[in-house]
Amino acid sequence: MQAQIIQLMKQLNRELGTAMMLITHNMALVASLCQRVVVMYAGRIVEEGPVEQIFRSPQHPYTWSLLRSVPRVDEARKDRLVSIRGLPPDLTNPPPGCKFHPRCPFVIDRCRVEEPSLGEVALNQVARCWVLMRNVKEDDVAAAKASALSIEAAQKLKADAEAAAAEVDSVAGS
Repeated sequence: MQAQIIQLMKQLNRELGTAMMLITHNMALVASLCQRVVVMYAGRIVEEGPVEQIFRSPQHPYTWSLLRSVPRVDEARKDRLVSIRGLPPDLTNPPPGCKFHPRCPFVIDRCRVEEPSLGEVALNQVARCWVLMRNVKEDDVAAAKASALSIEAAQKLKADAEAAAAEVDSVAGS
């Protein structure tokens, strides 16, 4: 059913020359359907540019992390899928500085106190970041990859936590 809807959207886009706005976490869908991508975190644009360019060279650590956390159809998988550590911020009381800094594996002191503005990082590509992935040392990227929690491990931790919570509930209800 989803494939039929996607085909219809593509057909309408071609025939009517329309623009579409697609809101999704499905990066495979973005890769197959979109020409440009706007990546948002905590209600803010953190990166924007042509899909191929963003997929090839993400500059914001959230975009980099997001692309590593979902299956990719545009390239062979070299690394395991990982979850992004931590929780999204409380939008009623957001952290100071960059909203991604509590979860960012490449955070620097400036990230904690000052929110960056969107800035051009390449032709037709902008990002909101003090660090930028192109400035991160290979050793730091390797360390971030090594310390990342695999999807399988994250799912096991979640299942264990849910089981423990259910056990507490059943004991409290007795």
